[in-house]
Amino acid sequence: MRSQTNTDRLRNATRDIHSRLESTEYAAAVMNGTIGIEPYVGYLRVLAVLHGTLESALVGVFHPVTKNVWKDELRRSRELAQDLDYFRMRLIPDAPAAIRTALDTAAELRRLSVDNPVALVGAIYVLYGSSKGAAVIRSRLNSNCGVNSSRGASYFTRHGGEGTREWQETSHRIDSSEIDESGIEAAIETAKLVLQCVHDAFLASHPVDHSALRYTATTLSPDSGDHPVPQDPAVLRVVLHTTDRVLTDYPYILYRYGDRGRRFTDADGGWLVTLPELGEASMAGQLDWLRTVLSSRGVPHILVARHLQLLADELSSTAYDRAYLPLLSGAAERIYRSVDERVPPELRMQQQSVLYRSLGPGSGDPRGDMRCRETAELIASAVVDRDLGVEDAVDAVVGCLADRNRSSDTWVDSVLDTVRVFQTS
Repeated sequence: MRSQTNTDRLRNATRDIHSRLESTEYAAAVMNGTIGIEPYVGYLRVLAVLHGTLESALVGVFHPVTKNVWKDELRRSRELAQDLDYFRMRLIPDAPAAIRTALDTAAELRRLSVDNPVALVGAIYVLYGSSKGAAVIRSRLNSNCGVNSSRGASYFTRHGGEGTREWQETSHRIDSSEIDESGIEAAIETAKLVLQCVHDAFLASHPVDHSALRYTATTLSPDSGDHPVPQDPAVLRVVLHTTDRVLTDYPYILYRYGDRGRRFTDADGGWLVTLPELGEASMAGQLDWLRTVLSSRGVPHILVARHLQLLADELSSTAYDRAYLPLLSGAAERIYRSVDERVPPELRMQQQSVLYRSLGPGSGDPRGDMRCRETAELIASAVVDRDLGVEDAVDAVVGCLADRNRSSDTWVDSVLDTVRVFQTS
């Protein structure tokens, strides 16, 4: 009698929960072509949380079995993000219980990546072994969802297409890996955990209880965890519109982080408009915390100031509490003032001219003026952030702005000179 392979054991151990998942009303609605837009997008968000967390966690995992099983070609976060971007302006709310189970499961996956990395093989088995199911789902998506392979269903298209071949290769790597008994048991428990998450999300999402739907941080970005966001769709539309304006003023965010930077800016905006509810003192404390988080990642606080200022301007035309508008604009003004006091506007304008000359007459850069202004402001704000305790704030910005692999030596030298001028001013 042939001994069971690793995937045999995973399949047999999860057969019961898999059957229960397939018997849900959600699964039935998918199969008969009646699944609605809210549960469909909700499932995409659950998948985005799980895939995003797992794929990020696997970057730092060095367990030999997990490293052997996982390959970067399996990544699906990009397709899920593209699908969710398609629905961005429709502001489709979430079933909170579905998002909660996804976030809880994601937290457990992060813990396992540190405490018992081989257990993540179980998550890989579930999420990337679902390629055949993805092909079925893709074929059953209907006009209720308004999607096709390039608009809102790229995940199911790819995962159900080339994903089948990739999964065959992955399952072979799982079976050829020497996983001890404790490791396979841990992988089984993780596989059950992820399947239970999907099962519970299905139960929470369909039939749809419209009275229970809420906007969450995941509505705006699946990578943002859990924080308050406004429930007024008009306010949220302003949040999204304001993100677009911030990115027009500071293209650096897209240059550095791509579309992921826009999603985080959406989520940050949703959070920022809730801060005035805490009162001025608590709001200031939260913004100081945000300075530490963002500045250390290369996002100087002056970007937050612009965000706050634009939100205050745009929200005046909504039902947003007008008493909160001065708190938003006042917080922006304090950030601007801290930069002006440390690095005066006249000095920034002087360095903008230096930076512009470094582009050269033949640079062909149609937004040279904006690029130079943006660079001077980012560096000035990073210097202030460093003075206020974020030690790596300057290095985090300069590492991107002065990248010799992306910019000319003349530009890089001018950026470094601007840093020296601002630091010694």
